Amino acid sequence: MGDPIAHPHGWVNQINDSSLSAVEKSEVIGLLFAEQSGFDLGLRPYQINDLKAKARSTGITFRRPLSKQGNLYMQLDLDSGTCIVKKSI
Repeated sequence: MGDPIAHPHGWVNQINDSSLSAVEKSEVIGLLFAEQSGFDLGLRPYQINDLKAKARSTGITFRRPLSKQGNLYMQLDLDSGTCIVKKSI
């Protein structure tokens, strides 16, 4: 219970806070939403690999679900029983 809690779409804000260009941000977010939803965008494998490399450069990892990644939403302090807001989303 004392673990940080990520907003389900905090990864979008993490990508938006990165130094990628606006076009690259929209492409990466679109690819990740499509993969999460099970849509096939019809991209070639090298295009997917390029977009995934850009996502990794923002701190996104493909070993955990996207809903567990991104900017922190809050953290529970079990000693005091309060919620500490890290970043408003």
